[in-house]
Amino acid sequence: MIRILHVLGGLGYGGTENVIMNWYRSIDRSRFQFDFLIRSGDMAFGDEITRLGGRIYQAPTFPRHACSNYAYTKRLLQSGQWDIVHVHANAAIYLGALAAAKHCGVRCVILHSHNVRAKHAPLNLVHRLNRLRLPGLTTVRIACSEPAGRWMFGNQSFLVMNNGIETDCFRFHAEQRTAVRKQLGLEDSYVVGNVGRFVEQKNHLFLLKIFSELRNLIPNSKLLLVGDGELRRQTEAEAKRMDLDADVVFAGNRNDVAACLSAMDVFVFPSKYEGLGIALVEAQLCGLPCVVSREIISGNNLLSDDVILRSLQEPPAEWARSTADCRGKPRAEIPEQVRLLHDRAAITHQLEDLYSKELWGGRS
Repeated sequence: MIRILHVLGGLGYGGTENVIMNWYRSIDRSRFQFDFLIRSGDMAFGDEITRLGGRIYQAPTFPRHACSNYAYTKRLLQSGQWDIVHVHANAAIYLGALAAAKHCGVRCVILHSHNVRAKHAPLNLVHRLNRLRLPGLTTVRIACSEPAGRWMFGNQSFLVMNNGIETDCFRFHAEQRTAVRKQLGLEDSYVVGNVGRFVEQKNHLFLLKIFSELRNLIPNSKLLLVGDGELRRQTEAEAKRMDLDADVVFAGNRNDVAACLSAMDVFVFPSKYEGLGIALVEAQLCGLPCVVSREIISGNNLLSDDVILRSLQEPPAEWARSTADCRGKPRAEIPEQVRLLHDRAAITHQLEDLYSKELWGGRS
């Protein structure tokens, strides 16, 4: 059996965590087993990981306890339990696990890029300097999109691997639409939706401005926000200040995101940047018309012809007009061959082949 240690910040409800869990649910666990090394207390998937046979290790936080983090990681890897260390990152800031894996002689060390920008602008310089060290610390480089790969690896070679999604779950379901709209008080409304963490990257405050303009065009509009995060309270306060709170539904983290997408009439996604934008892919798989920031389009996140691109430099009123234009549009039909490009099982088979090839030249 090949044992893989996935290294990431935490196990909350973020996009990267969901991607890894989709692999874990689909992978042949008689041949491959996942364990997890995290740096925070987020543990949304802890019980499921245990049921699937995985183990979770929590290292000291980074960068506050960088030395302790490295020492803990090195001690863990010196046990020789793992054939592969698969590190997930948004930027080349945390290199401790890569360095420890190399020091301990791990045969396959993977760095997987999931975004196109560091969380804080001052870290961009650190990222560019650290990027020069990556060839000596990694044996495989993966990215969720071409822009994410170029951001992380520059001119180094890398493999683009689409994020695996359980595509059949994201087909439109009329019954789910009716149930969610009734539960959340959205009946007889034009429902604008967004799915994402409440962080600066997702641009929720700009979305509120769009929605404020939209209410002038379609008074019975409602805004459905699925997700949670550090800026949720700020966003709730801003919605109240703008006198929007009666028409904005903060649904929090939910385990029925597909049903929530069925409940929406249009998906508005004004993110400032994205590695891929899993929520956008899922919305298109559900057939929703989408109004999206032009800045985040990467090629493999554009599945439907029913996507309107707007620049973040344009005023909220322009976004609102495009959103209003989507009223009454039928759900798009996504061809099966396009769905297959993001299918969880197909992507997981690709990952299995990669793991086997790196260790045994393809022999499993």
